[in-house]
Amino acid sequence: MKNVENGQKIGELIPDKSYINQHNTTLNLRAIRKRKVLFFISLHCVRCIDLLPEIKKVREPNTEILLFSSADQEDLQELDHFFQQKISIVSLSHEQAKLDFQVYDYPFCIVADTSHCIYSKGAAYNAVDVMELIHHRGGSKFLKMFGKRI
Repeated sequence: MKNVENGQKIGELIPDKSYINQHNTTLNLRAIRKRKVLFFISLHCVRCIDLLPEIKKVREPNTEILLFSSADQEDLQELDHFFQQKISIVSLSHEQAKLDFQVYDYPFCIVADTSHCIYSKGAAYNAVDVMELIHHRGGSKFLKMFGKRI
């Protein structure tokens, strides 16, 4: 399940960048004070499409779910309707996903703690995979224990 070649390194901070969500609202990832689960999908990927209903099953306290997709504005609105306006959805080109998050393969998931530090990442194909990534806390605890931030 884990794909350690894809995505930013464990221990790195998520980008301090702003994105525009499906409601044309500016969204800065570091302004979110909850744990963040970032999904990267392509609507041209069958496994990504299969993952969408699985994302709806993920419910964790103090957790913000964000979906990054290369979708156009019309597709963003359809995704927003599908998720009943409960998650933020951002249109992000494959090139920008590579630059900002070092994500090359889809579907992919990055989990960052409340301090914006990535503690888990990997390919996710269902809700069980996602929950395993969310509850894999080793990297973050180690960094907090020693006060290191990369």
